Amino acid sequence: FLKDLPRLLSPLLAMECPLDVASRLGFASPDHEGPRAGRAEQALVNELGDVLDALSTRSEAARELKTRYVDNSLPSIQSTEDTIYLLAEGSDLLGFARVAVRHIMAVPPGAEAGQKSGGYAAFGGSLQKISPCALLDFYIVGGLQRRGLGRLLFDAVLKGEGVLHPAKLAYCHPSEPAAAFLKKHFGLTKSKTVSSYMLFDAYFEEAPAPSAAQAVVPPAALLKPSGSACKLAEGEKSEEKQACCDAVCDPLEPYRKDEEEFFSQRTKLYCFHEGEWQDAGAGAVALLRGTATGRVRLAFVQEAGNRVIANHFLVNRPGYCDLQQHTAGNDKTWTWTAQERVMERKFALKFKSSDDAAKFKEVFDTAKRVSAEKEAVDYVVVHKVGVTAESHVNSRHLKLISIGTHVKVTDVLYLAEEKRVRAQLVNPPGWITILSHNSADAASYAVMLSDIQCYTESIKGQ
Repeated sequence: FLKDLPRLLSPLLAMECPLDVASRLGFASPDHEGPRAGRAEQALVNELGDVLDALSTRSEAARELKTRYVDNSLPSIQSTEDTIYLLAEGSDLLGFARVAVRHIMAVPPGAEAGQKSGGYAAFGGSLQKISPCALLDFYIVGGLQRRGLGRLLFDAVLKGEGVLHPAKLAYCHPSEPAAAFLKKHFGLTKSKTVSSYMLFDAYFEEAPAPSAAQAVVPPAALLKPSGSACKLAEGEKSEEKQACCDAVCDPLEPYRKDEEEFFSQRTKLYCFHEGEWQDAGAGAVALLRGTATGRVRLAFVQEAGNRVIANHFLVNRPGYCDLQQHTAGNDKTWTWTAQERVMERKFALKFKSSDDAAKFKEVFDTAKRVSAEKEAVDYVVVHKVGVTAESHVNSRHLKLISIGTHVKVTDVLYLAEEKRVRAQLVNPPGWITILSHNSADAASYAVMLSDIQCYTESIKGQ
């Protein structure tokens, strides 16, 4: 089947190696899925020498180090003793970093002011010999960039080299994306170029200023909600009323013939109406699963009126049935949006304890996934593809899926700007590209199982 689909051929996302690179980095835990980053021993570097040099060539081209007029390319990795860090997932090599100590003559930022009046003598007297750890090369393979993998690899370099702050590194021929990366994650902007190396002013400081990623966040307890949100955040101060005795009439009785209740918890419901949260009172939230369809229904029965206030199916679509904390640090209240018949409604449940709230979320999310699986369409992966956390391709990378893997798809979106068709998976939960006509990765990555079966049957009939 694959031979009859030439469109499946596309640029390789990752460099596949003949050995399990991740386990050789010391990450052999069978419980872990996804990419890992770490320092490579010299023996592993020697085994992967040709692969690493190929990646280095890609990086060289991306940074335009070698042109018609200038050649700033680095020597082969195999010919040096530079320290190598690898980003790998199983046998797939997703990226690498190359570091080494370099000796540089540089002028500290404070000494530059006196150079204008003092001339060359002042310049020479201001020069300092420094020996920073230099990041010589840093590369994530095409198709997997801007998915959080660069930060994973960069953090491994900092930890492995014992560098307390990115400003204490020197950067060899950094690209514009690399400078943007350092600004985004660490707030580094003031720099100078010395002998092909970028040095930040903070390198000469005793303690660099805290980065944007390390900024102190005010405690959630100090964030006080206002308006109608206060009612939801403050909660009830009176003691919890005892649950009602068995009611003469069960409001959920019409559903129990075809649905089985598998979860029930006493809680308090709020409904968002006319721009504010309105208290719907205490009651019981129940989850019921259809015995024939497998679909899961959420229903809230109010104690005071013995009537159903919320009643909708759990769906696994963007924007719906996605539990969120009502306010920062509030781990007892969940809010979500649901499609109730023809209306879109917003609900909130406030539980007595954090444990009750956590248990509800666990059951809710599992039920949503299982419910979606009953309606999911079977696909087969025909080209290795990466799973991301969100629908857009540059969201956080989760893991790679190999050719031949069967997946269940619950939703399909066409992203016009990215020129890709994206599909939401049940397991692993995330998104993949199933078809792309973007020049960067044009290919088919997954096809419907039913299409493959029809194709196979047609061949048998010939």
